[in-house]
Amino acid sequence: MWAYLGRRILILIPTLILVSIIVFSVIQFIPGDPVQAMFGMDPMPEQIEQVRRLYHLDEPVPVQYLLWAGNMLRGDMGESISRRRPVAGMIAERLPRSMLLAGASILVALVMALPIGVISAAKQNTWWDFTLSAGALVSLSMPGFWKGILGLLIFSVMLGWFPTSGWAPLREGIGTVLYHLVLPSLALGTGLAAVGVRILRSSLLEVLRQEYITVARSKGLTERVVLYRHALRNALIPTITIVGMQIGYLLGGSIIIEQVFSYPGMGLQLIQALTARDYPLIQGQILIFATFFVLVNLATDLLYGVINPKIRYN
Repeated sequence: MWAYLGRRILILIPTLILVSIIVFSVIQFIPGDPVQAMFGMDPMPEQIEQVRRLYHLDEPVPVQYLLWAGNMLRGDMGESISRRRPVAGMIAERLPRSMLLAGASILVALVMALPIGVISAAKQNTWWDFTLSAGALVSLSMPGFWKGILGLLIFSVMLGWFPTSGWAPLREGIGTVLYHLVLPSLALGTGLAAVGVRILRSSLLEVLRQEYITVARSKGLTERVVLYRHALRNALIPTITIVGMQIGYLLGGSIIIEQVFSYPGMGLQLIQALTARDYPLIQGQILIFATFFVLVNLATDLLYGVINPKIRYN
């Protein structure tokens, strides 16, 4: 496994280099001038030239990329054009909040997907199966931002159970933190749960038709033991693959949810950076998103061996 892990880590390097080139190139096509946006409608020409030299915006695009990449290798992500603050510090301030939201969403998804998927497969073609499958399909069909708006309307505006926006620092207590996370994590997590339910149900039904399951039943084992001890472990392999890919999108996918709930994470910061044409901040954040996605996929591959020890890494 260690050799496999080493090869995968080596592959990460050219992957992230390619991602950085694509991100840097695409950002150049964003309409508008970041320096013009920073100074407003009537900037002084000498001020514009000074700022362009400061951020190397007067250099050709390939030179700008090489300068930026060289600074990144030294751990310097540059300075935000709009905020005049180090990009690394701004990301470090917001990243834990987005990670907390993503973690809460994953927890919501697992708590919902595992029991619902198992029940739906175990009670195939019953009203349990039809009801749960229909609920998963409805949840999957509804965009996350719509579920967020609906949650705000019902549970915040009409019932007043939860706050409509914001977040709470950890020093205010874990209860207050979770209180602010309930609605945004439900809006994100229910979509991921719906994917997990459908994949787990299909995988479990396929595994339950295998010969070794028939042998286990012929030995007199209860249906619960057959389902949870023998079938579920193998059914989780394809489920983890799909859900792992979805988890990789969570950090980036939380952008709209953070906007809906005014949650001060990286997603909301990225929207503000795009509005201000803040190139260094946009580049730094998207590179963090890409790194998170690649690492989640690596962790998903390694998790296969934990669930099924028979899997060998070549």
